[in-house]
Amino acid sequence: MQTELESSTSRVFGNRSGRSLFSRSRLELLLLSAFSIFYFADVLLRASEKYFWYDEITTVCLSRLNPGALWVALRTAVDNNPPLFYWLTRAGEALAGENKIGARLPEIIAFWAFCLCMYGFVRRRAGIVAGLIAMLFPMCTGAFFYAYEARPHAIVLGLAGLSAVCWQNAYERKRRTLWLVLLSLCLFGAFMNHCFALLLVFPFALAELFQMAKTRRFDLPLWAALIIPALAVVPLYLPLVQAAHKLWQGTQLFTAFPPSWSQPARFYNFLLNPAFLILIFALLLLLVHEIFESSNRLIFSAREAILAAGFLALPIVSVVLGKAVNAPYVYRYLLSTLLGFCFLLAVPFGSARLLKPNLTAVALAAVLFLYAGASFSRLAWHRIHGVGEILFESSSSTFLDTTPGNPLANEALLWSASDQKIPIATRNAIQFLHIVYYAPGISRRLYYVAPGETDVLYRWLGTFERFGPAYNAPEKYWSFINAQPRCYLWGGPEVVQSISELLARGWQLRSLQTFQGQNLAVVENPRPPE
Repeated sequence: MQTELESSTSRVFGNRSGRSLFSRSRLELLLLSAFSIFYFADVLLRASEKYFWYDEITTVCLSRLNPGALWVALRTAVDNNPPLFYWLTRAGEALAGENKIGARLPEIIAFWAFCLCMYGFVRRRAGIVAGLIAMLFPMCTGAFFYAYEARPHAIVLGLAGLSAVCWQNAYERKRRTLWLVLLSLCLFGAFMNHCFALLLVFPFALAELFQMAKTRRFDLPLWAALIIPALAVVPLYLPLVQAAHKLWQGTQLFTAFPPSWSQPARFYNFLLNPAFLILIFALLLLLVHEIFESSNRLIFSAREAILAAGFLALPIVSVVLGKAVNAPYVYRYLLSTLLGFCFLLAVPFGSARLLKPNLTAVALAAVLFLYAGASFSRLAWHRIHGVGEILFESSSSTFLDTTPGNPLANEALLWSASDQKIPIATRNAIQFLHIVYYAPGISRRLYYVAPGETDVLYRWLGTFERFGPAYNAPEKYWSFINAQPRCYLWGGPEVVQSISELLARGWQLRSLQTFQGQNLAVVENPRPPE
């Protein structure tokens, strides 16, 4: 049965000549090509200047293992992603080289695919300009950071977009069986990249429950397309989940990432804060649209609105799931929520006359393009002048190194530790692994010291030691410190805290240097060990 919009669309296209349709197709091809050129120019420049950090070093090291060694590493919870992610990373490096772009190539392509999917998903319902809004918006959000991050989150996002397109076409196109098979394969691909991708079943199941209540018909083929890939990955997930719980039991992981009811609001802020001014502008435009263009209001599919609402609700569903199975709440696992926001932002600006867009929609699309263009121009200007992009990784509260030609610019003070006989202790595991990867020479003297066995990164580094770059095994803080006659302390504010603790125990502070938020101290034990 055709919706009112579909009937209107067919009447519009029925009155158009072949030449008009051809011109419209050429316009769309031109727009999509221009977007693709802009996107790859932007993200490849970003990827080329962003050095691998803690999580990405894990990816790079594991992706270069043979399948047997990789499975051993995953079974010991070195990382908790299914194997397909590492094979895709290895394929990216085979295509583009073992470098900063090659390791991130799957994510770069996946985020681009998501943007195109949002264009196709929204444009089919609301017109070209609304599709452009949905396509440009992801580049203006917090999710864009993961377009050039060698982790599976952008891959899951891209496959979520492809799943939505397949689901939409399964309702509205011929060869329904083919589209359902593609839907199932896209979901399976997402599940094989990240365990939390199982959440993608929720929005599709919610939309199908709505459709079932409306038509009073159980759509067995579509439910099979959702359930079969989820069941297929259970045998693979079980050993991964068991290994993770065994490694992290008793640590502070769940204290650091608690599945609390306040987390969804913080996640929405993380995702949308970069686009805050754009959203305010969009609300003002929507008000103008309602006042002056209400006669051209779009009538959209309720089924698709329910799907979008399901994606918007994923942060809340994740809290419920986290509390039920004792799982951490990590923002980057929920990037697929962006699909709901793309729909929510773009569709209200759609037009019932698909070939005659609203002026407010054109204005919003122009602002999104100018925002993304200004960001790229600023990036290019900084790159020309040797200044890196300012990147902040939210889950670890870490500013990442991006200075062109200098992966250790943020650790410059460390080179002042010139006495080769004195070990260097740090309580920052994120920077520890970064230094080990990019400066193996100094890693012989560098130690990560943790408060105790409940420290998450203490356990993780002890496990990763077999599979990553060569480094000293992590040590317990007081055991290590008390065993040294003299020691360098290097890091951020935690160094000041360590100095206070040591002075209270009678240690002597021989020197303290501070530079750009980093501290390097030499402390001496008044009772040197024998």
